[in-house]
Amino acid sequence: MNALEPRIILAGPEPLIESLEWQPASLPPDADTTMLLWILYEDGDADWAAGWFDGEVWSDASTGGPTSGEVTHFAQPGGPAL
Repeated sequence: MNALEPRIILAGPEPLIESLEWQPASLPPDADTTMLLWILYEDGDADWAAGWFDGEVWSDASTGGPTSGEVTHFAQPGGPAL
């Protein structure tokens, strides 16, 4: 008896792909709008985080406080259409 070929079964719709347009943090977005932030840390590492600009300071959504590094860029994903 031959073994069956493995199949991939998706529980939902096909995977979604979205392009992000990164904007320089020197031109901040409207205040209090959650964005993806690209953060450069003092040790030279960089990573993204969710956060917002309150008109004066970039804040990290995971802590509610100021980001622990320099925000260099931001992007606003649209997310999946419902």
